Amino acid sequence: DQTTGTVTIDTDSASSSCDGSTGLCTGCQPKYACGDANIDTNGKGFSPMSKYYVDNHPYLLDAAGEYYVDKTNLRLFVIPLSGVNVDASFVVELSKRRTAIDLTNTLNVTFDSLSFEMCDDTIAYANNWINANTRFITMRNLNMQLSGRGLTVIKTIAQLDTAGGLENTEHVGLIQSTVRHMDDVSIQVNQGWWSCSIDALGDLCSHAQIRRFYFGHNQLYELGFRPFGDDGTGGAVVGNEMVFENNLVRNVAHNGFQFIPGPAKRGAVYPYASSDLVIGAVLIKDNIFEWACLLESDCGGLKHWAGDLGFRDHLLIGNVYR
Repeated sequence: DQTTGTVTIDTDSASSSCDGSTGLCTGCQPKYACGDANIDTNGKGFSPMSKYYVDNHPYLLDAAGEYYVDKTNLRLFVIPLSGVNVDASFVVELSKRRTAIDLTNTLNVTFDSLSFEMCDDTIAYANNWINANTRFITMRNLNMQLSGRGLTVIKTIAQLDTAGGLENTEHVGLIQSTVRHMDDVSIQVNQGWWSCSIDALGDLCSHAQIRRFYFGHNQLYELGFRPFGDDGTGGAVVGNEMVFENNLVRNVAHNGFQFIPGPAKRGAVYPYASSDLVIGAVLIKDNIFEWACLLESDCGGLKHWAGDLGFRDHLLIGNVYR
């Protein structure tokens, strides 16, 4: 009988042993074989709503299609699917692609009714530097799953850019789609001001080059349990002229969905007036945020992370948090 925090694992096998410092047990298989597991002493065991889970342990292999990675000895153990013969022709395919779709500097494309999975980094990716931009992209009825991230859009402005002729990364939509089982975020939208000093360069570095994104009627769930960093947030976006409506965000390790601020204008003094803030005008409407913060504290279903800046013209209406 081992207790680690609020997780109690009862083992019925006399030959079993558990390491009190790591919480790892050998000689039994929690819940499924010789023992049972209770979470928060509620007696219900592991469930989709539990903040605890067991992952990558050899004693959990009990169904076709499951696998275990022995990272110490660099070996992969697989239970084949039913009807598959394990002989010389047996092949195990591993994902080697970082991304499925590269949207960098892309214009006027619609993706409809497609499935993407098993990307090491992010399924759809745009990294726009200097005058490269992603514009008028519609992603509709997509199933995006089992990858690092779902959609990543980055726009960078450098101090070497010229103010004239800068276009926007704009009019990108993710609609009626499912983004699930992502190691990190479902959606990441960010603008970088690379070595760009607003105080020194003024108007150039105060350009908001990401705008007019629409995220509506999506299901975003099972997110952030193996984050690339130390966060585990379900989504992180710089919101500028953006709509986020009628989405379901659920089962997230940290914040369900997070908005990030942009810079303040040249010469602005804290506390900033609304007119000092570069980005804004965001509608967050009729969304459901549930079962967030499953592995973290100091977070919420919807978070505005402002630091010492702030947000301008964000309207939150009709949302449900539970």
